[in-house]
Amino acid sequence: MQQLKIHCFGYLKIEKDGEVITQFDTDKVRALLVYLAVENQKPVPRSYLAGLFWSDLSEKQALQSLRQTLSILRKVLGDNGSENPIIQSERDHLRLNPTISVWVDVLEFKRLLNQAYRHFQRQDQFHQINFRSLARTLQLREGDFLEKFSISGAPLFDEWVSLIREELDHRAVEGLVMLSQYYQNRAEYNLARQTVQKILQIAPWNESAHLMMMRLFAMDGQWSAFENQYHSLRQFLKEQIGVEPAQDTILFYEEVRKQRSKSALFPQESTQKSNLPGSEANFVGRELELDDITNLLVDPACRLITLHGPGGIGKTSLAMEIARQQVGIYQDGVFFISLTGAHSNEEFIASLIEAIAVPMMDAGNLISRLKEFLRNKCILLVLDNFEHLLIEQEVIRSLSDIMQHASRVKFLVTSRERLNLKGEWVYPLKGMSYPDIHNHFDLTSIDKFGALMLFQQRAKQVKPDFQWDVQSIAAVVEICQLFEGLPLGIELAAADVWSQSCQVIAKKINNHWNSLNANASDVSPRYRSLSANLEDSWTLLDDTLQRIFWRIGIFEDSFSIQAAETISQATLHDLTRLVNQSILQYDLQGRYKMHGVIRQFAREKMYASGNYAEVQTAFLDYFANYLQDRLKDIKTNHQKQSLHDIQVELINLKNAWLWILEDRQLEKIEIFLDPMYQFFNIRSRYQEGIDFLLPALNLVDQLQTETPWDQNEIIKGKLLVRIGTLAHRIRENETARDLIEKAAQIFKRFALDHELANCRTALAGVHLRANDFAKAEENARANLDFYQQFPDVLGQIKALNTIGLVNLRRGNIEEARHFLHQSVDLGRRFENSRPLIIPLNYLGDIACNEGKYSEAKELFEESLTIASDLEDLYQVAIVLNNLASVYHVELDYPKASEMYAKSLAICRQIGDLDGEAIALANLGEVALVLGDYVAAISLSEQALKISREIGEEWSISICLNNLADAYCKNGQVEKALEQIKEAIQIAWKNEASRFLARFAVTAGRCYQLLGSPLLAQELFTAALAHTSTEHDIREKSMEYQKEIGVEELPAPDDEKLGDVIRRYFRFDNA
Repeated sequence: MQQLKIHCFGYLKIEKDGEVITQFDTDKVRALLVYLAVENQKPVPRSYLAGLFWSDLSEKQALQSLRQTLSILRKVLGDNGSENPIIQSERDHLRLNPTISVWVDVLEFKRLLNQAYRHFQRQDQFHQINFRSLARTLQLREGDFLEKFSISGAPLFDEWVSLIREELDHRAVEGLVMLSQYYQNRAEYNLARQTVQKILQIAPWNESAHLMMMRLFAMDGQWSAFENQYHSLRQFLKEQIGVEPAQDTILFYEEVRKQRSKSALFPQESTQKSNLPGSEANFVGRELELDDITNLLVDPACRLITLHGPGGIGKTSLAMEIARQQVGIYQDGVFFISLTGAHSNEEFIASLIEAIAVPMMDAGNLISRLKEFLRNKCILLVLDNFEHLLIEQEVIRSLSDIMQHASRVKFLVTSRERLNLKGEWVYPLKGMSYPDIHNHFDLTSIDKFGALMLFQQRAKQVKPDFQWDVQSIAAVVEICQLFEGLPLGIELAAADVWSQSCQVIAKKINNHWNSLNANASDVSPRYRSLSANLEDSWTLLDDTLQRIFWRIGIFEDSFSIQAAETISQATLHDLTRLVNQSILQYDLQGRYKMHGVIRQFAREKMYASGNYAEVQTAFLDYFANYLQDRLKDIKTNHQKQSLHDIQVELINLKNAWLWILEDRQLEKIEIFLDPMYQFFNIRSRYQEGIDFLLPALNLVDQLQTETPWDQNEIIKGKLLVRIGTLAHRIRENETARDLIEKAAQIFKRFALDHELANCRTALAGVHLRANDFAKAEENARANLDFYQQFPDVLGQIKALNTIGLVNLRRGNIEEARHFLHQSVDLGRRFENSRPLIIPLNYLGDIACNEGKYSEAKELFEESLTIASDLEDLYQVAIVLNNLASVYHVELDYPKASEMYAKSLAICRQIGDLDGEAIALANLGEVALVLGDYVAAISLSEQALKISREIGEEWSISICLNNLADAYCKNGQVEKALEQIKEAIQIAWKNEASRFLARFAVTAGRCYQLLGSPLLAQELFTAALAHTSTEHDIREKSMEYQKEIGVEELPAPDDEKLGDVIRRYFRFDNA
């Protein structure tokens, strides 16, 4: 997607897709773009723009100048010829295309300011301003709006700039005043002065800003700077305006000169507003979480926010950082209360009273005194480690009571368990960000990931010379992935850097999750190791939840409530309790998941219980039944849902499969075999399917060697044919033939006719790829006879498709159409639509070759819709390529290129090398038509290289033909003739009349350009006479004939092409 970025603050800078645009002919071109971007709420009349920029010209001249400027702008932006231009014309109006991503700093500035002030309405609602957002927003203003940018002869545009600049300056000053007050409240006087200085840069006449600066110098005890600021103000006012400072300013100046005492001048500043300790270390990461929670805190509806997550996830450190950032915002302060030592309601209340220093006149009712003290206070209370108090109902009642009686108090709570109060807003905390295992990562990206930043910070604490290198970063990324971003685990790992390499630490964690311990004396016992931390959570579970907890440790991935009910005897209520206690996570798909470290702890508890074998058996039984249920639906109109169900449970199913193989459970191997094969085959995950099934084949071979058994041999045959079919899909033709023929021998021996028919279906595909049309048709016809006996509709459809394709390849178009229509008729009566994909695609191919492009599009689009819906990427890629070919011959090259490119991307994704070669070859054809001969040759050579590597003769011949075309257009006719002769030889050998006709026309063109018109004409005539010649090739041949001076069309004659080829290229009938 195109992206336009326009920086208007300071010096004007315009970027498109990350590149700065500098080739603007005039400033009016830039100014037009800026105006359209800033005023992009609705289309702008052309007449208005003409008057805005050329008010000194007549309307006709101004509109002409606008057209010229617009033409230049479109050229600069690359809009000419674009399907999706940045500038849109709508009758007499212009606007920026709303589908294009356009970022304008001034619009972003206003949007973010509105967001920061969203809940702020009155001056006493200072705590409802989002100062994180405000500070970040004000950084966008890097100077005045369009600073030092002006255009001549456009006074109305200059007036517009002045109005926008005035509005932005006003809003910036307003925000800077608020931000300086925030810093002042925090006693961060240097930051406050820097902020006020920015106000003075915008409005040096702003006396209030000068007074703020004087106050800040006085509060910081900088008396000389205070006096200098006053004299600077006085001089400016006298020189620029001719007045003295306001009376209030003069009185403040005199009072400060007289007192020169911070405590006397600002006695209220010494009042305690926080009990937070100084920052122990610079907080790193968690930017998204800090933004989210700050947004909740400024919302008046959110008065109780719970940071909810398992032990070691970083709740306390995050809460502490949030509290630090909130100091200076709440009028009556921010206080952190650790509840670790509180075990009753009395101790809970006493902890609050002590932390916020409630004055106690007597030993009366503590809760009443606390409520009275807090009644009108604007205060933030951070309650840390609340979970163990949830069993004390009095504590919950007290907290609820305080919230009712003190409406301006906000609570930020950290807890491993939700409080389940009506007014509670729960923020689930997960691990820190770390690189995905599948994504490329380099050393320049460290600061994008909180987990890596945390590791680096802690590592430098124990080893100051710690440095990243390729080996260490890879090991640390692995550590972060193993811990899923768990801060406690990362900190424990980093603490070992002083004595061990990152690689060794990663290996230790891989060997055992609990191999790390903290030795620092000031670390709480429950944070000295991961197991100590988890034991603390374990003790909070009752017996029922402890039993369920270790049973669900069997799941490697997420799981459904049905699986949990069956395997662990858990109810929905039980699972909800575990979610509330941060043991489980619940996602939007309605599934449950356990953090990897917690799962390892649960498994150790399961092993210790002595029930591992029983739980594993329940797990295997559940997923065996699960697959049996899905297999019933795979051949019905519920196929899509069944495949989705398998995908959702794939990790659990793969783990079950490994355990089945370990335990040599042949019965379950047979249950898993067919549904898993169907999944991998339909979803085009061929190599993954082979890798999944191959260990089972090896196991069955081993068992048969040890103890021969008929059932073993039958399972072996089923594995062979399915692995062979998948191997055929990835172009391992010889391997596929060998495996399938071995399977066929087994099924013949045991007279398993249906499995033998499966082998014939697979072998037909193998023979077809090898261009052995006779054997392919022999197997397909045998299957058609077999399946018609039952009748088996799906089997018949597959056989008809193969017979149809064989005839299509041979150029027997009417026979091909007959069989494919039979296939479609049967497919429309079948239980699901999948069998229609292939015959509709082949019929579309026939229609396209006959020049019936509308019909072809309809057939391809129906086929593509079905394949896409079922996520059959292999067929999607094929049909996309064929649909693109229709747009290609209709001369819609952008659409054709787009579809070829999509097909290419899918082929590369699923490893379909033949499809990749075809897509590259077709893109080469488009490049050729567009006159880019270098690209055409390059793409065709890439395609040919792949085709030769996989030995796909049909693709080789197509690529050779394309190369010949490209060489002809590029003037390399002798080279072109070499290529086309090889293509003709391949087509002749494989009896592919349709392709032979196409190649004959290319060969004719070569001879025509080499000065042999008679030979060329013979080839053109032979191709035109053959009934299988494609429509677009026929048109090309007629065009070349006209150049020779021949317009007469020959009578149909399917023998002539073979005669001409045999005579001139010296091929015999073999």
